Amino acid sequence: MAKIRIVSVPPGAAPEWVRREWVGLEILLAEDVSSNLSLLTSNKPESVECYEVDVKEAVKILRGKRPEAAAWWDENRPLWRNPLLVPRFSFPKENCELIS
Repeated sequence: MAKIRIVSVPPGAAPEWVRREWVGLEILLAEDVSSNLSLLTSNKPESVECYEVDVKEAVKILRGKRPEAAAWWDENRPLWRNPLLVPRFSFPKENCELIS
C-alpha cells in the first residue's frame, strides 16, 4: 500500500505550529489515492491536487511522534473521532513525496 511523506508545511485551518509537525511523517494513503481540493485564496477558488489520508490513522501517527500537535486536534476538531464518520485529511501533492 502506498504512503506519502509530508515534506513541507501544508496549508490548512490548524495553527502553523500544528501544521509544521506533519513534516517528516509517513502516512498510508486512503483508498482513493488522490483528489482535487478547492482552496479559497483571496476571492477566487484555486484547485489543488491532493493526496487523501484517513484522519484517524494520521492523528495516530502524529500522536506517536508529536503528541502536543495531536492533542490540538483532539481539543479543537473532535468530530474526527466520531465512529460513524470516515473523515480524511487532504494534503496537497506539492507538500508530499509519494513513497511505497
